[in-house]
Amino acid sequence: MDKYITTLLDNNLRVIIPDLGAFILKQKEPKVVVFNESLKYDDGLLIDYMMKCENIDREIAQQQLSDFLTGVNKALESKNIYTIEGLGSLRKDFNGRIIFAASDGNGKPDLADLITEEPVMQLEEE
Repeated sequence: MDKYITTLLDNNLRVIIPDLGAFILKQKEPKVVVFNESLKYDDGLLIDYMMKCENIDREIAQQQLSDFLTGVNKALESKNIYTIEGLGSLRKDFNGRIIFAASDGNGKPDLADLITEEPVMQLEEE
């Protein structure tokens, strides 16, 4: 799935992962990719590309996508991070929102982009 996403992003301005969010190409050189958690509707681009590449029918492509999303969500819940090879990493912040960190030139995520400041609870003195 990672290869499909990165290849589609090289040829399109955005790739929507249904029920997850969209990767948007903000700039080609140097490549700048952002993630928008709000764009979740299925525009058909990813499924159609999977069908074409693997010569499979829509139902099988949808099942493969569903399996991928299950894996991503499990990884985000258990390890709090999911890496898409050649693109970057997703993680959930303390509010449950998905944050994206693009890969550096070596294909590794820039972990500084994944760090968020979590609120610190202060105890009231009596």
